[in-house]
Amino acid sequence: MKHADKKSVQATTSLYMHGLNRAITVIRSLLITALYEKTQRLDTVTVNNSAALTLMSTDTETICNSLMRLDALFASPIEVSLAIFFLARQVSWACLASVGCALAAVSLSYVVAARSPPRQRIWNQAVQERIATTASVIGSIRSIKMLGISSFIERRICDLRNFELERARGARM
Repeated sequence: MKHADKKSVQATTSLYMHGLNRAITVIRSLLITALYEKTQRLDTVTVNNSAALTLMSTDTETICNSLMRLDALFASPIEVSLAIFFLARQVSWACLASVGCALAAVSLSYVVAARSPPRQRIWNQAVQERIATTASVIGSIRSIKMLGISSFIERRICDLRNFELERARGARM
């Protein structure tokens, strides 16, 4: 590939990623706005504020990260079909071995994905606990400073974050 061709590929990829990031930013803001408006209409007695904050953080990020790979949903079948076609022209029936390997990989990804929701739930509970504690600390920061227990609270929040990261190991492979 010539140097000018590489530059044009880099430029179009950069423009595509810029547009995709802008679209995802808009979607993220719409999601957070919708969640905020919904929590404002809920009964304050039954609402768990940390659950709403968790939705705004982990679930919104999961949705937005999934949108980054959305283009692969449309492009991958076309790419695979063309690859099989050209491979079959070169090696004939031997291309079925690579098709079998690809199908095995797809099957394995379904097995892994089936185990994800329970682990995701455990991680979200840990995130929710940390966010609830942090929100509570922020709400009573003046009392914490007056009592002189800010270093204890800081260690507690760090411990909660470490606990959250331990729980995330199962959900984030």
